[in-house]
Amino acid sequence: MKKYSRMNKLRKSPSKDSLSDAKRYALKLITIRPRSEQELRDRLQRRGYTATLIERVIETLRELDLINDRALAEQLINYGLHNKGLGILGLRAFLLKRGIDRELIDSAGLNNIDEYPMALETAKRIKNKYPDTPVDKLKRKLQGYLQRRGYSYDTIKQVLKNIRYENKDPD
Repeated sequence: MKKYSRMNKLRKSPSKDSLSDAKRYALKLITIRPRSEQELRDRLQRRGYTATLIERVIETLRELDLINDRALAEQLINYGLHNKGLGILGLRAFLLKRGIDRELIDSAGLNNIDEYPMALETAKRIKNKYPDTPVDKLKRKLQGYLQRRGYSYDTIKQVLKNIRYENKDPD
């Protein structure tokens, strides 16, 4: 039993000074999905590599254009808007969670995005799931859902006003 635990410890702690091992691990992570510099740093650090080795790996990958936080931020904004249905606040939180720098987020032009059409489309989709729900309860559901998705209060207010208008039967 003791022999097995010693063997296991040896296997778990490979040489953390090898640049090629660190690069190999970083490339493996990047092939799974695009990652920010901060995400790579965190994963390499968690794996036990030294700070100087991590910086060398990051610099090498940056020179080869394998990691580019600006391009990743654009991809994540597109994904967040079109696939996840996030509002501006939700996008900002999503980008921060993925390790994108605050300055880069601010310069990404999130404030130029019109979130109203996406919020209206999302609200219509949710409204259709609850066809027999009373209007006041439906409004609460929609407001909560849109808030959790990161839409601003003004956008939610505007959407709820228009959804309510759409509920009236035209004669």
